[in-house]
Amino acid sequence: MMLKCVVVGDGAVGKTCLLMSYANDAFPEEYVPTVFDHYAGKMFYIKRYINKLR
Repeated sequence: MMLKCVVVGDGAVGKTCLLMSYANDAFPEEYVPTVFDHYAGKMFYIKRYINKLR
């Protein structure tokens, strides 16, 4: 299943770090400049209910 996610927020709040932490299951130890607009990672889905953010 392909999932496309759009993250919107103010600058310098950690959007890229949040996504990379979720995709890699680890917090980046170095600063990662946001010079890319695409990132692919593997995610395992376990059948369960997921709370939607509102």
